[in-house]
Amino acid sequence: MQNIVLTFFSSTDIAVAKKILIDNFGCHLSDSSILTERRTSMVHAAHEAELEDIFAAFDLLDVNNVLSRCHFVALNLVLLHKHGPEDTTVGSVSFKQENHIEKLDGDICRLQQKIENFNLSVNDQLSKLNTRFVADSVPVRQHTHDRPMPDINRSMNIIVFGVNENRDSEM
Repeated sequence: MQNIVLTFFSSTDIAVAKKILIDNFGCHLSDSSILTERRTSMVHAAHEAELEDIFAAFDLLDVNNVLSRCHFVALNLVLLHKHGPEDTTVGSVSFKQENHIEKLDGDICRLQQKIENFNLSVNDQLSKLNTRFVADSVPVRQHTHDRPMPDINRSMNIIVFGVNENRDSEM
């Protein structure tokens, strides 16, 4: 919780909040070290120590049942996150979608560039392989003592595409 508050509020906001807390509840906090004004040290920044004092003050006030008579409200509603219907208006949804579309468009462009680079690289490697294959290929010598292959008539053979091969002998 402290990390969230430290990143969301400035050190001045935290110092002002501690002063307001002391002004309103100082009589209930007089026996504690919370009233001490903090300065930056080697261990803590001043606003971190003041935030710890604020949390300690709320704990002390809660234990003494002082906060049961208090109601807390936000003074600056702009700082609060919206979780209501106003956050789901057509304009906000459209704005969020435009942001997502722009991000996706950038991702697609980067992906297309990577695919193009990959294709160029593959084609380059294939051309190198082909040139090496042509350079390395040596004609095979025909042996005179081998029998010539008999002429087989394959004119009646049928080639079927799109049908899975089945080697089941029961058919």
